[in-house]
Amino acid sequence: MSHTPWKVVDAVLTDNLWVDRIQQLGKDEIRLIRVLPTRTSTIKLEILHRSITSPPDYVAVSYTWGDPGDTKRLDLDGTEIRVSSSLHGALRALRQHQESVLVWVDALSINQQDSVEKTLQIQLMTRIYRLAKSVAIWLGPEADESDSATRFLKEVAQKPDARDFTPLISSGIRKAEVRAVISLFEREYWNRLWVVQEVFNARKILVYCGSSVLPWETYTDAASVFRNNMKVLNRYLSGTEQGKTYTGVSRNHFTYAAILANHGPSSLPKSRSLTGFIFGEYSLLEVMRACRTKNATDPKDKVFGTLGLLSEELRNDIRVDYRSTVKSIYTHIVDLIVSTTGRLDVICDSIHYPLHANNASLPSWVPDWSHNPGTKAMGAMNLTSKFSASLSQKAKVALDGNLLELSGVEIDTIEVHGIAVGPLGKLADYLMAFVHWRALFLGQYKGEKLDNQYHFFRALCLNQMPSEVKSPGDWVTACNHVFASLLRERLPELPLDRELEDYVHATRTIGPQDRRQFLQEHFGDRRLGMGSGYMAVGDAIIVPFGCSTPIIIRPEGSDGGYRYVGDAYLNGFMYGRAIDQWRKGERKELKFKLR
Repeated sequence: MSHTPWKVVDAVLTDNLWVDRIQQLGKDEIRLIRVLPTRTSTIKLEILHRSITSPPDYVAVSYTWGDPGDTKRLDLDGTEIRVSSSLHGALRALRQHQESVLVWVDALSINQQDSVEKTLQIQLMTRIYRLAKSVAIWLGPEADESDSATRFLKEVAQKPDARDFTPLISSGIRKAEVRAVISLFEREYWNRLWVVQEVFNARKILVYCGSSVLPWETYTDAASVFRNNMKVLNRYLSGTEQGKTYTGVSRNHFTYAAILANHGPSSLPKSRSLTGFIFGEYSLLEVMRACRTKNATDPKDKVFGTLGLLSEELRNDIRVDYRSTVKSIYTHIVDLIVSTTGRLDVICDSIHYPLHANNASLPSWVPDWSHNPGTKAMGAMNLTSKFSASLSQKAKVALDGNLLELSGVEIDTIEVHGIAVGPLGKLADYLMAFVHWRALFLGQYKGEKLDNQYHFFRALCLNQMPSEVKSPGDWVTACNHVFASLLRERLPELPLDRELEDYVHATRTIGPQDRRQFLQEHFGDRRLGMGSGYMAVGDAIIVPFGCSTPIIIRPEGSDGGYRYVGDAYLNGFMYGRAIDQWRKGERKELKFKLR
């Protein structure tokens, strides 16, 4: 194959190379890059066109593009070009001294400036990664003691038994290695959306980091050990250093234990398998939720980048077209999920608090998948008791452009609401909100004090009391003690009422070092709250047919329309009471037009 001579260009960024110079791909063809063997510093490459139906052995590269302004030179078919430093590092890591290596890498194998070619190649991505001899993950160069981190991962992976792991993690001299692993698990690679399907579809994976090369199983086995030993991690990754108490919290506000157990490889499907739902009728919503925290430069890729996780039937229902608008793509996802499942839960993923700019002019009921709100819809939480506010009643909807007409039962109108706290609020913010919510809640209810407080704490944790709770009285005492003690400790200038003051000394079973853990176990995962911080007085609470939870909607305009505000926890209405009342004729079916 001959090529037109090329000038020195940037192969990854914005040059006319892909538009004017490179040969177009034929039907079912892919571009493979031959990395030539050499001992010189210059990386030399050749481009080949091969059929995806019978390709030679090749390695598919999984990496993050990195800083577009940070580039390095290499030789492509005798012409010098510039590529991102991240890609350059990946190719250098894969280069052999004695023989060439065939690779597929998106920045060179896809014409990123040609929307038609990009559309066609994206549709082949699942096959490209499934057919690859192996997938090479490039985490980046050695940095932040990553060589120490990879050695520690190998050691941890061989100690699945807690009796072997505890001495390893409890040794003070290993804290530097633990922090090196934390830095490794916080690298940008793990946040990239395309990585999810690249890893999911791989037959074999090798992970490259600097000079380290480890099988994927070493990473996932170590992550499994971390997940199975969360209490050990919480105990030994907090303590005192140089006279200062620390709680083991990273620069991204996650505890060290949470990063080790839930980030890095644990955030990808080979270790936290998606196979349990990718072929079910609810798979599209579950995949969209699972990938929401991942990043993509193009907001359209928040949909297109998940196709490799779906069944072929669902993939065929989603048309890959980069000429489509974000609004039309995201709206189609809602329509597809509702029409195939009869469920309306997807609109609850349209999370409006904390407030953020919606650049795609989406209707209020269409989730902005490009935005990570830092919290989840209640129906998406890992709850011990799943909500079923509408029971098995299927959704009744009509979609017309920006309007979604739905049927449901109206429950009430919001008359008062408490302080709103965002998902990344500080502990002091939650404590202030607790004082306000407690006063509002208990002031609204008459009857036995213990019973009222029990309902209050049930609402705060969305009725997900830990299984070890033996009596309501003991649990209420423990909850009040933790909150009162933290208020005294963190907000000493705030006077406690007599009842909370008594609870400070009510129990000795929960020590100061265990209070944060108590809050996380009993009230974590957005449970400290009962509705969207976006709610306002006058908003309506309804139970839509086909929705797992009640929702809050806001009257808007003079034509009887509404805006979607958020989902809500409403004591007594989370498990079908409204539908039972409707079936008995005690409540009416109403239609609501959301815009």
